[in-house]
Amino acid sequence: MAEVVEGASLVGEFQGAYANVITYKQRCDACGYLAPRNSFAFSMLPSEASYDIEGFLCPGCAKYQAVRIRLETGRWATGFREY
Repeated sequence: MAEVVEGASLVGEFQGAYANVITYKQRCDACGYLAPRNSFAFSMLPSEASYDIEGFLCPGCAKYQAVRIRLETGRWATGFREY
């Protein structure tokens, strides 16, 4: 199970044998903005323990918001790809 640390609202999660895919919406912790589209985080397990974290510039308040999602195993899921 994934846990949002900051900047996201979980929509869904798929845990596979070789990778986890987390679906989330970007959320600004400062103003409460919630993105209308889903984004995805891919985590290759167990080959890599951590990934670079990518955030976004909030269109509601123009502040930079980091996005952090922690996997239950203690690994960070990032490498975001927006659709």
